[in-house]
Amino acid sequence: MNHWPTYEQRLAKYWAEYKGKAVTAMGRLFQYLPKSDLTLIVLKGHLLVEESLNELFLRLLKSPTAIDDARLTFFQKVCVAQAIMDDVGGHPHFWRSLKRLNAIRNKFAHKLDPSDTRQEISAFIDDVFEAGGKTSKEIRAEIGLEGDELLVKIGMISVFVGVRALIDGLDAAKHYPLDINHS
Repeated sequence: MNHWPTYEQRLAKYWAEYKGKAVTAMGRLFQYLPKSDLTLIVLKGHLLVEESLNELFLRLLKSPTAIDDARLTFFQKVCVAQAIMDDVGGHPHFWRSLKRLNAIRNKFAHKLDPSDTRQEISAFIDDVFEAGGKTSKEIRAEIGLEGDELLVKIGMISVFVGVRALIDGLDAAKHYPLDINHS
């Protein structure tokens, strides 16, 4: 009698573990991402996405602590992640939106009055919503928004979820490989 779990049982176990991890990650996102205040949404969202990029490296690299000495910037982390993961996950707009997020964050972090961010914010939102085939201008018109807070928050959630999806995909592939004999 075979006591090894079936592929379906292993997948069910992974799904149960995944749901717990996803709830924890999203809970952390909503705990720290402010309801309003564009500056704080950008700064805290950037930190949360960077934490997820760091976690991605923990999953990807054989010796992830070796990269700590490199003291990589957010932009460099995005470039390294894209170089490693581009063939398995991540649309070009996804990687570009992460880089735009960094540019917006830098303006908010290094300027007292980052009033010239409207174009970068629109480009960030355009990249995030590109899959839906709409521009930030069209989305604003549909929703009736003048400000950027809600759309940037939605964009922040989208890129956070995108990085988490890469992490979760790696976990699934590593711990619960596809049973090619199970077709």
